[in-house]
Amino acid sequence: MQFPEPTPNFLSLIASSCDICIKPWIHAAVFPRESLIEINHLDASVFEDKSAHIDLVIQIECRDKQGVRFPQNDLELEIFRSGREFSLIISRLNHDSMPILWHGNHSVWMDATSGMRCQSPKESACLESLARRLKSLLVSSDSIAT
Repeated sequence: MQFPEPTPNFLSLIASSCDICIKPWIHAAVFPRESLIEINHLDASVFEDKSAHIDLVIQIECRDKQGVRFPQNDLELEIFRSGREFSLIISRLNHDSMPILWHGNHSVWMDATSGMRCQSPKESACLESLARRLKSLLVSSDSIAT
């Protein structure tokens, strides 16, 4: 399974997926400033090397339909390879105590402090739907090509 290159098209697909799954908000997917240096030094060979440790962190910024920012709804998406598969972690960017979603072969909600399995939060359905959609984008890497 090939890791997708972190292109603007890839970020646009993530944001569009968020718009579909987390209504009525509008989203933008961006790389955190600290990761931009790391991404600029990546070349295509790193994405083809199945043994390479790849870990992308993407911030998902939330706005209403008028363009007003709602940072309390921002998400952090971590994409990493686990064996031959991809896994995702979705968490609330500005709420360290909110449960986090780990999605590999299935979804598991974890307490952000202890890492122990916990009850899903009230917005779990839309975030689990987002995780499934993003995972399908990763698996069909042909759709992510620029």
